[in-house]
Amino acid sequence: VKEGSSAASGLTYLDHAGATLYGESQIQNAMRQLHLNIYANPHSQSSTSQRTTKEVDDARQLVLKHVNADPTKYTVVFTAGATAGFKLLGECFPWSRKSEFCYTLDNHNSVLGIREYALRSRAHVRVVDEDHPEETLAMLEPTPQAQPAQTAGERKEKEGGGEEDESASRSRTSYCLFAFPAESNFSGRKLPLREYLRDVKSGELPQAWAAADRPVAADGGGKGGVG
Repeated sequence: VKEGSSAASGLTYLDHAGATLYGESQIQNAMRQLHLNIYANPHSQSSTSQRTTKEVDDARQLVLKHVNADPTKYTVVFTAGATAGFKLLGECFPWSRKSEFCYTLDNHNSVLGIREYALRSRAHVRVVDEDHPEETLAMLEPTPQAQPAQTAGERKEKEGGGEEDESASRSRTSYCLFAFPAESNFSGRKLPLREYLRDVKSGELPQAWAAADRPVAADGGGKGGVG
């Protein structure tokens, strides 16, 4: 901290997970760029606008490279912060009644806000143990009064006056969302991301969650079995 910002001399700053301090080199570089260049609205065709567009695109590429993400499969959307990003995700995610929002108990507070978007669309919400993500801690069911939120396609169809075929509705792909932190913003603990991603891609976690939802019935011998 002392090397990065002389203003922090004598201070003990503990909120780096939420908002880390800016360094003096960052300020100096930003000021140098503003002195040497004119930046304008990136959505225009002028030379100053194109310069801004290039800077934004370069920043996106740097972020993708930092997280080792394929630019042909992923893009970067800049938001005001984590909370704004989660809100955007909740609003744009294609929820359906067959969707499920799953999250680890130890999570960013703003992740919990996504539950309302899921429940509003009559999707299911699952809370799992971060140490044993295959174990379900709680299930939240949509209330009977919940009004299903319309997707962009459904709104367009309604505006056009058409009705979706029932078989098409049943065959529509349903998407699920699993939220877990790379690092806890409360304790600083880092979760095993590779294991989480491996178990999701292999289907191990979804299968464990589905098995947990099956009813358990007693057989003739009095022993419990999975139905």
